[in-house]
Amino acid sequence: MGDIVYYVRGNKKKAYLNITPNYECTNDCVFCDKHMLEGAVQSNLYLEEEPSLDYIVNEIKQKVDGNAVEEFVFCGIGEPLIYLDKLINITIYIKKEYNKPVRVNTNGQAYIIHPYKDVVTMLEKAGVDSVSISLNVTDAREYNLLHKPKYRDVFNDIIEFVKDCNDSAIETTVTFLEFPKHNKKEIYEFTRKLGLRDEQVRFRPFITR
Repeated sequence: MGDIVYYVRGNKKKAYLNITPNYECTNDCVFCDKHMLEGAVQSNLYLEEEPSLDYIVNEIKQKVDGNAVEEFVFCGIGEPLIYLDKLINITIYIKKEYNKPVRVNTNGQAYIIHPYKDVVTMLEKAGVDSVSISLNVTDAREYNLLHKPKYRDVFNDIIEFVKDCNDSAIETTVTFLEFPKHNKKEIYEFTRKLGLRDEQVRFRPFITR
């Protein structure tokens, strides 16, 4: 089994939680190099089977220093919100035992994955403090070309998820990989129309070894 809990560059203040087996994701992004990402964080993030809730909790107990950790982040190679119910239960456990902020890094497709669940309310009630939603582009055509999503017509649902998160108590950030052709002025104009402040937009460099 790969790493459930991992740290980036040995920083024990941020405990990253990898709960998604088999790199499971609703996208097949053209820029996703799984082995490069694992090399960058120096962890094996491949889970050959779905970890149970008890297994994840035990890993957290063993590998997280409660005196050092300042934030928990759901982020592996894959989409953590596929396993929404498990993520909710882990968040409740973290809030009870550690009382630290919890962030979810996501592609924002939760409404497609769970069409009959009030996902944002569930996250908010469980105690999720923040979400970081990877957009990278500002229109559906570019999204489909870059991310090759499993589901059709996902972009509008992602935008609705962004808006609903932003209207909730959850601190909301959207991210864009720094592609050379990006026009940041146009990106800010787009995100402002979604109701986001400029400080809620983050540009991320490509991860390299």
